[in-house]
Amino acid sequence: MLFLIWTGVLIGVIYIYLRRAHSRYTPYDIKQLPTLPFIGNVLPLILRKMHFVEDLSRYYDSFPEERFIGKYEFTNPVIIVRDLELIKKVTIKDFEYFLDHRAFTDETVEPIFARNLFSLRGDEWKDMRSTLSPAFTSSKIRVMVPFMEEVGNQMMAALKKQIKANGGQPVEIDCRDLTRRYANDVIASCAFGLKVDSHADGDTQFFEMGRNAAEFKMRQMIMFLAYSAFPTFVKWIKITLFTKETTSFFRSLVIDTMRNREAHNILRPDMIHLLMEAKKGHLNHDENSKERDAGFATVEESAVGKKHIIRTWSDNDLIAQAVLFFIAGFETVSSAMSFAIRELALNKDIQDRLAKNIREDFNKNNGKIDYTSIQNLPYLDQVFSEVLRLWTPGFQLDRICTKPYNLGKPNKNGQKEYIVSNIRNIIWL
Repeated sequence: MLFLIWTGVLIGVIYIYLRRAHSRYTPYDIKQLPTLPFIGNVLPLILRKMHFVEDLSRYYDSFPEERFIGKYEFTNPVIIVRDLELIKKVTIKDFEYFLDHRAFTDETVEPIFARNLFSLRGDEWKDMRSTLSPAFTSSKIRVMVPFMEEVGNQMMAALKKQIKANGGQPVEIDCRDLTRRYANDVIASCAFGLKVDSHADGDTQFFEMGRNAAEFKMRQMIMFLAYSAFPTFVKWIKITLFTKETTSFFRSLVIDTMRNREAHNILRPDMIHLLMEAKKGHLNHDENSKERDAGFATVEESAVGKKHIIRTWSDNDLIAQAVLFFIAGFETVSSAMSFAIRELALNKDIQDRLAKNIREDFNKNNGKIDYTSIQNLPYLDQVFSEVLRLWTPGFQLDRICTKPYNLGKPNKNGQKEYIVSNIRNIIWL
């Protein structure tokens, strides 16, 4: 009898806690979809019945008159911002309130991910940002274009070989696989200094390990949601984003490559070289550079990025940045290319005009493709900008509110302003 009483009390306490946890927005008239006890709003994601993009669109489209909406990842409260002016305030004007991203893992559990630029916070993020930003100037990207061209030639050679094997007739190509292999080989060349031809050689070890690191499978999704809601528990049971095999592969790859280059005085203008220069403190902004910062996602560097930092790099710091280059570039680049191919196939007039422009520039430069010739193709820039607008690989941004911030009223009829004080994350489109 006593056991039943205490069981009933425990259930009652849990019920009251969950009800309060999922009712944080009610007093402020912040709209939210129905929640499940403890699960919150993440059941469709856990069961893989809905993609993250579909899930976000569901909230966005369900409340068209709201400036921001509430959501729960388990018991962890999240705000989804819809209002464009509020997004500008959060990302620009009041950015000092939202410096940090949410964490996906802990440095004690998985240092090669926790130490990357995306995961660092506060002053560590600012210092790393300042240290690495010279690696992404147009003058540094310029010298990597030949590596990208070489990989493009490998891809074209593989396609021509398939057409020839088919008697010169058209062949059916899986564009998603094609662009993933291209992105993989470009990153292998530009970031890790490896010559990989996954079009001709099939599923190489680098391709397999890279795919394991970049794909967002069930393991990564559970880790992503669980660490946001229960960081202490996840650290205790030591769940990792990557398998031990993947972690060991990239650790050995980066460290061995750097040691080999130092031992044999090898100089190759890729990301490994830039990281080695950063470790020595030799990677600085070229204040006298006359490279134009326009088009194709190149922008003028801010004062934050030009701040001179002297820091001591650990091996984990170097490995983390190298792996981040892969994760950030593999799916995003291949997805953008796939959608570009799709749109060009559906819009033949645009395809013909773009092909004409490229051929004319190609002939004008005697068959040479370099950074300057690409910059002289504004229509190509317009096509990819439109593809990225329609099919953006980056479908959300997330930030943690580091100090109390007034978001204002959730809608024009709202009576109370909502001050973010105990919320962990803000997500906006």
